[in-house]
Amino acid sequence: MKSIMEIIKKRKSVRTYESKKLSEDDCDKIREYINNKENRIGMFGTEIRLELIFADENESGKGLKIGTYGIIVNPQAYIAGCVDNTLSNMVEFGYVMEKMILFLTDLGLGTCWLGGTFDRKLLNNEISLEEGEIIPSITPVGYPKNKEGIKQKAMRILVKADQRLPWKDLFYLYDFSLPMHKTIEGILNEPLEMVRIGPSASNKQPWRVLISEDKSIYEFYLKRTPNYAANPMGFDLQRIDL
Repeated sequence: MKSIMEIIKKRKSVRTYESKKLSEDDCDKIREYINNKENRIGMFGTEIRLELIFADENESGKGLKIGTYGIIVNPQAYIAGCVDNTLSNMVEFGYVMEKMILFLTDLGLGTCWLGGTFDRKLLNNEISLEEGEIIPSITPVGYPKNKEGIKQKAMRILVKADQRLPWKDLFYLYDFSLPMHKTIEGILNEPLEMVRIGPSASNKQPWRVLISEDKSIYEFYLKRTPNYAANPMGFDLQRIDL
């Protein structure tokens, strides 16, 4: 069993998958995970609904197409998260979805956070939403293909998928005028590095962490990217990143 930090380091966005169905064993493990209520509860007690949808099984019988605009190739399934659209629920949603994605990573499966590059109307044909519920994000699921296509490589470059902001731009000591570096003693270096390399929409990394003078309190703040808060999808995308 890998440590959570090993899994976080291993995780990356996968956009091209093998044309190979998920094994029964992997399907069973996924179902067991999402059916366990404990796995769907956020840090503050909100329950997130998780739905597994196979790409070759849908109402039309023609294979699920949700308009990923060629960005995702050969997905074998999708997992969608459903939750009431409130500000606090977006934070809870991000926690539950990322925890699940790390579980899938540990199984050797590929995933990719999708928030704005799929057609919600098409997906709504497959999932019955309760009043007030939305689908903020989904992930494709499949076995990663070693070689990506030109379009997928271009997407990784466009969103700077392999780049992350340095420590001095994310973490601060005492106040936001004192950027922090790894060399400072008494801080949680490894957990902070896991925060730094985490995924975010368009790789904007909108989180900032302020550490108290005695290094015992770590406060998370949201530094908004212009035009992200008022996105046309009707929910606060960057709260999910937080």
